Amino acid sequence: MKNVYPKIISYIVLFLVLLLICVCILWESNWVFHNAIPGDDYQFLMTTAIGKPSHAGTWDARFWPLGFGDYSLLLLFPYGTTALGHYIYTCIIMILASLMLFTFLHKITNNYLISLFSLLTLFLASGFMQIHMNCFYSERMLFFMLSAFMLCRHKAQVEQSTACYILAFLSAVYATYLKEPVFGAIAIIAITSLLLDKLSHEEKIFNYALLLNSVIFIAIYIYRLFFKKHEKVYATVVTSILDLPLRQFNSEPLLYLTLLLILIRVCKILIKKDCVTETDSLLFAGEGYAFAYALLNLTSNYYFIPTVVLFVPAFAVFLSNGKRLIRYISIVAVTISVWSSLNYSKNLVLDVWEHRKSDYLFFEYLVKEHKSGKTLFWLGDHRLETSDPWYKFWDEVYCGRYQLFINYYSRFACELKRVLDFDKFNRNSLILCWTRTVQSDQFQMICDKLTKLGFKKVKEFNGSAAGVIVFAH
Repeated sequence: MKNVYPKIISYIVLFLVLLLICVCILWESNWVFHNAIPGDDYQFLMTTAIGKPSHAGTWDARFWPLGFGDYSLLLLFPYGTTALGHYIYTCIIMILASLMLFTFLHKITNNYLISLFSLLTLFLASGFMQIHMNCFYSERMLFFMLSAFMLCRHKAQVEQSTACYILAFLSAVYATYLKEPVFGAIAIIAITSLLLDKLSHEEKIFNYALLLNSVIFIAIYIYRLFFKKHEKVYATVVTSILDLPLRQFNSEPLLYLTLLLILIRVCKILIKKDCVTETDSLLFAGEGYAFAYALLNLTSNYYFIPTVVLFVPAFAVFLSNGKRLIRYISIVAVTISVWSSLNYSKNLVLDVWEHRKSDYLFFEYLVKEHKSGKTLFWLGDHRLETSDPWYKFWDEVYCGRYQLFINYYSRFACELKRVLDFDKFNRNSLILCWTRTVQSDQFQMICDKLTKLGFKKVKEFNGSAAGVIVFAH
């Protein structure tokens, strides 16, 4: 009977934690403009939120065509186009991914409490709530696909099940087209697995198929990168190799433990002649994934959630095989690592809740003003366009994103006109001025001109790099 208690306790705690996460995700459900990436919810306001299938993420040098494709399934259901429908779907995906990962952890450790603690470590990572509080992070689907891959791969190896091998392979293929560096992680898993002794014929075919999948992806990506014209590069290579650990570890403190566990496993493999295990391949792949983002100078914490997902199984096995003292030390180390993440996640949730209300009210205000006879203008500055080419690019981008939000709330009845001069302004004009323009040395001159025309500041809409000040008569 004693063996039943850990199982019951683990499932009760897991249920309560998942319930709490779902409440955070669903509370005040609405589209948000001021989030970590300003206006990125526009990607739904031009697709699934208005009844159209989701588009592919293949702009500029980016290639993750399946990033939002699964949201198209919502078009089959009532209220699937609403923000609430999108967040309910996000909760379902998160719960299924968590249950699959928890099942996999128990299968490799045979210990419910260790499996639960390891999974909670993932939940407490600084980027976990971020990828679920907003719909536009493909990492939330990557969490699902990696969990499915690990569970199906394990069952296939244990049971020699062809069906499980196929499901694992399809999960890996889908994951590959969710974010660019995944191809490298899958390749590392395959290569490391091929180093294992006594692989069955099916296992060899499976791992070679994973390698082929990675080769196909990189071939497509290289073709797009070098034979297609791109307006801009999404990232730049970091200038100093010494910066790599600091950049990624400061974004996600759990990566310190990832590197430490890698060093421990490498020492045991090389010195004590330990065998390379199933979870070693996942651990190495996760660090390779993190290294790719750090190399590209992309160090936001949510980028590294897949690394933590791949770290958790190896960490669970490490706890399972370790002595009691090692377990206590590991628990303390994890607690220290996630302590700062707790405050970050709390602030992020509160901030998203706030903007789900305030952003909606702001766009409702613009639509109401338009209905009262106002013409909406977006005021840029031609001097800044001349001196800073990036100003024009982002000024046009954010103007376009405001237009999409206005379209959604006005049902395409309201236009936001971008102008660089004051000739078209009259008493019925409502003028939006971007934060970057406001912060420039040209802004006082702009304010003086607007004042002479009878305009004054009536509202501020801040909270991100795409904030605006509104002027009216």
